[in-house]
Amino acid sequence: MKKLLILLCFISFKLSAQLGYYPSNGGVGAGMGNCMVADQSYASIFGNQAGLAFLKQPSISLYGERRYFLSALNGFGSGYAHPTNSGTFLIKAQYFGYNAYNEQQIGVGYARKFLDNLSVGIQINYQGFNIQDYGSKGTFSFEAGLQYLINNNFAIGFQIINPIAVKITENDYLQSVYKTGLSWKASKLLTINTEVEKSQNFDLRFKGGINYKIMDQFYLRTGIKTNPTEYCFGAGFIVSQKFLFDIAGTYHQILGISPTLGVNYQF
Repeated sequence: MKKLLILLCFISFKLSAQLGYYPSNGGVGAGMGNCMVADQSYASIFGNQAGLAFLKQPSISLYGERRYFLSALNGFGSGYAHPTNSGTFLIKAQYFGYNAYNEQQIGVGYARKFLDNLSVGIQINYQGFNIQDYGSKGTFSFEAGLQYLINNNFAIGFQIINPIAVKITENDYLQSVYKTGLSWKASKLLTINTEVEKSQNFDLRFKGGINYKIMDQFYLRTGIKTNPTEYCFGAGFIVSQKFLFDIAGTYHQILGISPTLGVNYQF
């Protein structure tokens, strides 16, 4: 009962304060503390759009999460990124909540390299909100990102989400989020990511994540986030040359574990 009361207070606060922001970066990001603003892999479908400019193959990504094993806190996402000679095009959809309260997002994006080591991405979103017995509300927003490859081993990323205070109700606005981070390829097997995130009405949040290739078809991941402190862990499996499977969990000391599953198919 104590955990339920704490959780209800937590949910109420989060829903009122983070409208229109989906913190999950899918199965890969969940295992690395969602520390992906400087990443250039298929995980950029749910992360920094600028990273998609480096994508070489069309990719479909799906993920599902259940925060603290509660059906009322389900999250789902699907996205398709298609690289061309003119840049990479993106379409994706995300959902969070349950029948009584839910948020939906449909986004279309575009990423392009302007130099061999510089990329920019932008995404236009339709945000939908539904509260049972109170009706639905929808609005438009956007997000944008930039990545710069310092050299073959270091990349830096920036991202802004909902930078304009779009009004949802009399007292609620879309949550503005700002991120910057660094990705370091310490070796052919090890990648270390760091990130700083500032959300409106929230303290500065620090994140760190590690992706380690144990063998040709298997990755281990771990990460940490502050404010609140959460510990992350995960694994990635290369099932075939085109099919990848990711599993992850995030641990909160009071509320427990949030599992995430992700799949990716590369054409």
